[in-house]
Amino acid sequence: MNIKPWLLLAIVNFLSACSEPPPPVPEAAVEQLSVNVKRFPAVPWSYPLETSGVLQSAETVDIAAEAAGVVTKVLVKEGQAVQQGQLLMRLDNEKQNLRVERARAIRASSEADMDQAQRQWQKFSQLRETGAVSDDQLDNARSHYDALKARFQSAQAELELAQRELADRDIRSPIAGVVDGEPIEQGERVQPGQALIEIQAQEALQVITWVNQAEVNQLKLGTPVEVRSDASNKVYRARVEAIAQSAHPRTGNFEVKCRLSDADVLLREGMSASVRIDVESNRKVLFIPRTAVVDRQRKAVVFVVNQGTAERREPRFGLPSGDEIPVLSGLESDEMLILSPLELITDGLAVTVETQP
Repeated sequence: MNIKPWLLLAIVNFLSACSEPPPPVPEAAVEQLSVNVKRFPAVPWSYPLETSGVLQSAETVDIAAEAAGVVTKVLVKEGQAVQQGQLLMRLDNEKQNLRVERARAIRASSEADMDQAQRQWQKFSQLRETGAVSDDQLDNARSHYDALKARFQSAQAELELAQRELADRDIRSPIAGVVDGEPIEQGERVQPGQALIEIQAQEALQVITWVNQAEVNQLKLGTPVEVRSDASNKVYRARVEAIAQSAHPRTGNFEVKCRLSDADVLLREGMSASVRIDVESNRKVLFIPRTAVVDRQRKAVVFVVNQGTAERREPRFGLPSGDEIPVLSGLESDEMLILSPLELITDGLAVTVETQP
């Protein structure tokens, strides 16, 4: 078959055209998601540490007998609130009363003799100036006065001792507090140094609580504490007074003592209490809204904008406080945290910043 030259040239041109690469297609614009972001600065971190504890008296006074005797009166009972100086019980005091009366009479007699000798000596002093008495007479009058004065002073000391012994028969509370346990019974004979009654200082009530090793180094002496007890609807104020240097061998926790500043009669030793300590950390952290944290594959994550794309982060969080949650690590203060729309965000998604407060 003969092919005409012009047809052959047309076929060659067609095949050549088909073999050339197609013209470049303009790149399609990629749609980007607009997001709202915010930068959060690092601030000093404080958080509430909530635990439980037991009320305990920080000061207990054991009252003992000063002398032997028989308990003739018991005026208080276990659990009773007492005031400083209040009479708690009395020992037999008949002999002591007699000693006081005798000592008082001796003192009065000695005082009268001393006064008379003093007047005599002063009279002789005046007469000596006129020569009516000799130096020996004056010296004797002065010596007699000095001797009677010494006797009066001895009688005064004996009276004060007798009065002290009588006062010791009245057992009074040295502090305001609560009677702890049953006091000794009426009619019992006691010996010097024998325990009679125990008083828990009401103003020295403390709560004993425990914290773990991750928390103990965050506590400081003097840190404010809130104490609540089922015995009262009140919130009591306290401060951290002592922190154990070693952990309990069985639990591994550290004992913390918190001294109450406004305890009342509604609180008693042995009661349980709820304790809240405002812990001040020695570090700065970010506080971000809880709503900025989302769940992805059962992990709490956030997203930040990094070079135009959403980047997933898995920070380490602290205990939430209200609507905010502290970020301990995994997020820097100069990063743009995505606040919305979080339901559309995925790791690596191209985004544009719509707002940046």
